[in-house]
Amino acid sequence: MPTPYRKEEFYSVYRDCISSEKFAYLDTKIKAKVKFRNYTSKGLLRIPSFVEWVS
Repeated sequence: MPTPYRKEEFYSVYRDCISSEKFAYLDTKIKAKVKFRNYTSKGLLRIPSFVEWVS
């Protein structure tokens, strides 16, 4: 379970990596584990949620 501190840390970093205004496409500068329910019909993650940083 991610701690509130890790969520704040992620949100402070991800804004610099967004490459589109409508969707949050992140560059591969940062690596993180995310959990999600399943894939949409278009192959996107459904309800993604940050878990932890990967080093």
